[in-house]
Amino acid sequence: MIEEVFNNNNNNDISSEMNELTKIIAVNGMQLSDIAKHLKLNTKTITRHMKGESPISFEMAKMYAEYFGKHHNIFMDSLTLITMKNDQGEIEPVMHASKIEVTGQFIQSEGIVSFFKPPRKKIIMESKYLTHY
Repeated sequence: MIEEVFNNNNNNDISSEMNELTKIIAVNGMQLSDIAKHLKLNTKTITRHMKGESPISFEMAKMYAEYFGKHHNIFMDSLTLITMKNDQGEIEPVMHASKIEVTGQFIQSEGIVSFFKPPRKKIIMESKYLTHY
């Protein structure tokens, strides 16, 4: 089914073309017609989202995430599904995997931020997507 969406001509590695929506649908063997029926969408709309031909808005991402939770017990953050057009007009994910160095701490009970003093071991926090730190 996924190969058909991407018109895959004997190319065994389509994973680089897959966005998060496509991966969820592929891994779980979902039928586009079932998704379309429940979300009252045309299967062409879902295909365009999967192929990166049309951006996935926050509202649409939320609909997909709610559907996956309710009908497939797949609970996720809808932010991972959002896509947008970049400066070149290509569709890309809004959220990206990232790493950030931890340089201090917030002590909530005292309401203060303190920075670690050198020398210290470098601490790196890694996230599937960066929304805030």
